[in-house]
Amino acid sequence: MESNSNRDLTLRNFSPQDLKALLYIFRINVPEYFAADEETDFRNYLLHHADTYFTILSDGIIVGGAGYRIHEKKETGSITWIFLHPDHAGKGIGKYAAHSLLEILCGHKQVKYLRADTSQHGYQFFGSLGFTFVKKEKGYWGKGLDLYQMEMMNTLPKI
Repeated sequence: MESNSNRDLTLRNFSPQDLKALLYIFRINVPEYFAADEETDFRNYLLHHADTYFTILSDGIIVGGAGYRIHEKKETGSITWIFLHPDHAGKGIGKYAAHSLLEILCGHKQVKYLRADTSQHGYQFFGSLGFTFVKKEKGYWGKGLDLYQMEMMNTLPKI
């Protein structure tokens, strides 16, 4: 997947060779966006769902990662583990990645609802994509990191 902006933005399928760079980016997002103990959860996610995870590149450089899951019994698709290097935040890269994932999810007929589980630091981003707030759970991700569950119908937002 590629973008037509000033930068060369690409989502490529996750490769084990990307793990070191993604873990570095993950760790510099601790503690603002992730709790340190979530690294184990992220690694486990990649062990079981690497086929739906992407490495985000800007001008050929790894700047983050993002994935999706389809929960067939719930007719729900989720954006998962989306994060960027802080130097690349606020430049439209996250929106590009999220929109690319939503395109994939919207292409699955069984998916009727889209979901994003985020924190107080990411809920406005998902709100800008059309997600609405469903519930909040204080300290869910770790100390000072609350769960903000966001949902929307399976419709591709305009960016």
